[in-house]
Amino acid sequence: MKRLEEHLAQELATRLPRGRQAAIEELVRLGLIDLHRVEELLLKEEVLQHIRRGERVVDALMLAASTFCCSYEKARHIYYKKP
Repeated sequence: MKRLEEHLAQELATRLPRGRQAAIEELVRLGLIDLHRVEELLLKEEVLQHIRRGERVVDALMLAASTFCCSYEKARHIYYKKP
């Protein structure tokens, strides 16, 4: 698995009951989990956490973009994207 895939799988596993790490890694390996959607979910949650802590939206987007090693524009697009 690539580094980003490993990170996303680990973050997803933390949101599920214990003992699911191996199953998630296998599903990712088989391509049954859309990592793009997982990345969107985690990035949006990161932005919302920063906002809840009192950061301005612009600053929250910049911090999340830094955490996920992506551009501010990508973070902004994901944050404002309608479900």
